[in-house]
Amino acid sequence: MYTQMTSQSTCVTFVTSYIDIYDTPFANKTHEWRFNKFRDIASTGIQLCVYVSPQCEDLLREYAAEYPNIKVMRTTRIEDLWTHQICHDISFSLPANRNDHKDNANYMWLMHSKIEFLNDAIATNPWGSTHFAWIDFNVSHVFKNMGASQDYLRVLGGRHFADRFLVIPGCYPRLEVERVESIMDNIHWRFCGGFFMGDRQSIADFYALYLEHYPSFLREHGKLVWEVNFWAWLEAVHDWLPTWYAADHDDRIIQIPPDVFSRRLLDFAGARGLTYDYPKIEHYEPTSASYMEYKGRHWLNTRYVSYWLTPECGYVYPDGTGVIKNINMLSELDPVTWLPISHRVMDESTAGLAEYPAAGNFMSKGLEDMRIYVLGEEAHFIATSVNYSPCGRNRMVTGRYHVEDATYSDCGVIESIDPNSWCEKNWIPLIPWNRPDALFAYRWSPMEIGHVRYTDPAGQPNRYLEIVLSYQVTAPLFGRVRGSSTFTKTEEGWIGVVHFSEEGSPRHYYHMVVLLDSLTYRPVRYSQVFHFDVVGIEFCIGFTIGAGAGSGDSVDDYVFWISRFDRDPMCIVVPRVSLPMCFDVL
Repeated sequence: MYTQMTSQSTCVTFVTSYIDIYDTPFANKTHEWRFNKFRDIASTGIQLCVYVSPQCEDLLREYAAEYPNIKVMRTTRIEDLWTHQICHDISFSLPANRNDHKDNANYMWLMHSKIEFLNDAIATNPWGSTHFAWIDFNVSHVFKNMGASQDYLRVLGGRHFADRFLVIPGCYPRLEVERVESIMDNIHWRFCGGFFMGDRQSIADFYALYLEHYPSFLREHGKLVWEVNFWAWLEAVHDWLPTWYAADHDDRIIQIPPDVFSRRLLDFAGARGLTYDYPKIEHYEPTSASYMEYKGRHWLNTRYVSYWLTPECGYVYPDGTGVIKNINMLSELDPVTWLPISHRVMDESTAGLAEYPAAGNFMSKGLEDMRIYVLGEEAHFIATSVNYSPCGRNRMVTGRYHVEDATYSDCGVIESIDPNSWCEKNWIPLIPWNRPDALFAYRWSPMEIGHVRYTDPAGQPNRYLEIVLSYQVTAPLFGRVRGSSTFTKTEEGWIGVVHFSEEGSPRHYYHMVVLLDSLTYRPVRYSQVFHFDVVGIEFCIGFTIGAGAGSGDSVDDYVFWISRFDRDPMCIVVPRVSLPMCFDVL
């Protein structure tokens, strides 16, 4: 079970209604059935405003006595609804292709009342919210994974959101203007209808569109259609522009796009960004950087790449080879300013790694996305490689990392757990308190942590990962999480950065700070979702906690080293109090 921390205030009001419109239950969906489904929602603790018909008010108040997160709003009959009243002087018919029992006129009026109830809830605003969401009274009957969707709603209720947006899930592409007549007699699932969300002003604007266009729609077409059909018509004919996201009548209906709850880290209180004057290397761009403190000095390994990403995520190769080439730059940092005081190129020839041209044409050459870390008295690295991989696919490489002369030693390729895996990357080093070797976070849901063994069961001198810890982690979004940075030991536990992404042109990356238990490495707590500068391709493999960038002796700063579009590296320093761990993993 996962819940938001009690210290995190909720800024979302969820609005719903239960208006009794049937003389006999539809499909055996009795009052008892519907209220049991509503219990699934109420038990999450999200803040609810509920409108109810007089005959069901007493039952709802029983629920409100059990769940203090329910506010019982005014009682309402179907005849009280604006969408019902405006039809008194309008001649209309119902769609030809419908369920005669369920999709009667009362049902249509009730479906169109969602925005009316939202507008009333905004006016009274008993929870003092900045954002509001419509959620169907018995929406939980579409959930396939009840526990996960309840967890998602709990966390959604405690997120911070963009100032202006209206997001609505749906199944179909945008309706073409030429096809609007096709929705007069058939249900059209451009929008799902059971859930949508926005800020107060965006919902008020939606309500104003209803007041302006719904009566004229009825007069022009003479059809009392489903609310989702009218919404599709608004979008097609009047260029209404909500943010649509692909979903269906299942758990995805409530899984809104991260763009609306990801906050820009550089806008956080006290955040400051630093850019470095890196050495120029012809045809190469500096990108992601990994940090370690080693023997009282501060070190950064920065990856240089031989390509340039276009806005559409195409690769341009200035040297004309069509091959990604990687160089690693070692920099020492000033302990107060975090600025580099020296630079040296790492000598990859000292790694002693064999290339495997017979495994296929190399798309990439060199050590990629290197993380550097300290184990005992020695500095180490783990990186991704293609050209050093016997199978010609991405595999991990580990070895010693020598800051004294910018060389490598004791390097080797790690065999994949899955021989058919195409891409191994983002294994995150964790430094154990009770064992001599490093652990690596291999994946996050289920969370699997392993160590590298140097002899396989057959006695061959190979390196392979052996999973030694495994946890089920089903907290919202963790099923999509990948490793990002190395983790820093604190009194609370291990703290580091993880990310997840959404496909697009370009792909969008989102980040969270995560706390792991000191002894077990199980996730304990995590932050709001954020992006560093712009929503797009941003990567962070370097992270620490401590003083720096003019902060004196403070150890209350998070320090991130990021890249933007696989170039434009930056160091970002943020006070820890500005990015609290808002959510518990229980």
